[in-house]
Amino acid sequence: MAIVWSLPLCALLLSYFLFLSPVALSPNDLASGNGGGTRPEVVSPARSEQQRRVQYGVASFYADYFDGRRTANGRRFDNDSMVAAHPTHPLGTVVRVTNLKNHRSVNLQIVDRGPASRLRRRGVIIDVSRAAAESLGFVRAGRTRVRVDVVQSATADPNVRELEPR
Repeated sequence: MAIVWSLPLCALLLSYFLFLSPVALSPNDLASGNGGGTRPEVVSPARSEQQRRVQYGVASFYADYFDGRRTANGRRFDNDSMVAAHPTHPLGTVVRVTNLKNHRSVNLQIVDRGPASRLRRRGVIIDVSRAAAESLGFVRAGRTRVRVDVVQSATADPNVRELEPR
């Protein structure tokens, strides 16, 4: 019985180390054509500045339920304003969100944390207000593929407060 369970477990572990581990071939290995004959370099968890500034994924929009509730920066959420929620960008950051289907774009200020983790597992990288979703043209669809570019990093704005650790 132990052999029956050990084979799928070995296959699972092998697939993790081959396909999901944070190891990548260096550009020199790929250019030389040796296909990784040397030890590959480990990709650091800190991404480059350019990678942090541009993201591709899915956008959704806030439900009407959240209108008037407090956001992470302490202000009340207004579904008619041009704002968004992002899991990592500092509060107060201005981002340009571009709908990849119709190429419409809007500038939004990050005022909240989100989307919820269950949505992030489905590829949703940003939640936008209903007004922004209307401008981007995806209210009827509910979600759309987007590109998110940082336009202006957050400044030391006294009106924006970060969440304090508990």
